[in-house]
Amino acid sequence: MSFSPLRALLGACALILCLGAGPLLAQESAPAAMEESQPMSEEAPAPRAISPCEHWLQTRIGDKDPTALDLEALLLGENAAPPTPVCRLRAIFLAADQAPARAETLHTLGRSEALALLQKHEGWEEFDEGDIEDHLQEANAGDAPALFWVGYFWGHLLKHMNPLSAGSQRGDVVAILERSLELSPEYYAGAADVWLGAYYASLPRFFGRDLDRSAAHFRRGLSHAGDHMGRQWTFAQSFLAGRDNEAFLRELNQIAGEKPEPGTPWYIENYIAWHDARAALRLK
Repeated sequence: MSFSPLRALLGACALILCLGAGPLLAQESAPAAMEESQPMSEEAPAPRAISPCEHWLQTRIGDKDPTALDLEALLLGENAAPPTPVCRLRAIFLAADQAPARAETLHTLGRSEALALLQKHEGWEEFDEGDIEDHLQEANAGDAPALFWVGYFWGHLLKHMNPLSAGSQRGDVVAILERSLELSPEYYAGAADVWLGAYYASLPRFFGRDLDRSAAHFRRGLSHAGDHMGRQWTFAQSFLAGRDNEAFLRELNQIAGEKPEPGTPWYIENYIAWHDARAALRLK
């Protein structure tokens, strides 16, 4: 694989803009296919039962406000015992999301632990240093969760790298997430599709922004989201904001409607999305 410093620099800038979550400044219209299905979340399937991981997470939180807690201490402390390694990866994500000052450290931890789950395939511990296509082809459906978390945490770590290093690794991150998506599109409420939807919507136009591709990813991701309001929040911020403000406000009002209740699927993520949507509406 040839390396171009200029190409790497431009690629890094594009990914950093994508990963810096927040409403876009670009004022442009969403594709017509998206305008015909507002709110997109209405196409989601019925809620599913609470999972063992969800039960453990909610037991750790209790009936407290997740946005006011030290999630790293609660979910990753000495007495924390997630039921599975993949559940621990979700706990690392939640802790990092609520503690920006600790995010780089926690994302590094998450990427390392997710890679450890893939090391049963020979050579995976070094796949980020070269061509990863052969390694990705060896993956099976059972690897999809670990692949998603490797891609998610690695993608966020690029924000802390110099532009040349980040740009040279951007394609690997996208390839990993796309492979996870191929193997299990429904994993974590359509997370890989939603991440890629945000990615293609957030690229600057001259770096490859593709709203039709973004729309397709969001549509598929939200079809697997069920009651996961965090997916709606990402869609609203990354795709609608600055492009269709009426639809953006409709999504915010839907997310900020009924307060999530403990014991329901995705309670922690939904509470955080509900809290953030209400805060955004107060700024309008």
